[in-house]
Amino acid sequence: MKGGFCPKCDDYSFDLNKHTCPPAYEVIFYDSGEGWEDAQTVYADSHEKAAEKATDIANCRDAEYSTREKVCVRKVGESEVKVFTVYVDFVPEYKADADVESEVTP
Repeated sequence: MKGGFCPKCDDYSFDLNKHTCPPAYEVIFYDSGEGWEDAQTVYADSHEKAAEKATDIANCRDAEYSTREKVCVRKVGESEVKVFTVYVDFVPEYKADADVESEVTP
């Protein structure tokens, strides 16, 4: 089978037949007043990576972009909860477009 995005965890694999999904985590955004009944499931290699991935997904989904989120994470099937504050770093992106109608000559 050729590569692509896994329909379960959304990770990219060059060979989906050999792909193994990372563990599943439940994530809630504490500052938003979410409870475990509102939890979203993300697949990640650690509690910390699950917090980061869930924040990225939420920021892409919502019109309001957060720069700091208090996130509670637990591995699916386990009761231990870890709490993280996830900070978002904005990276400037520059793009140059050719100005073909410019009257400026070098």
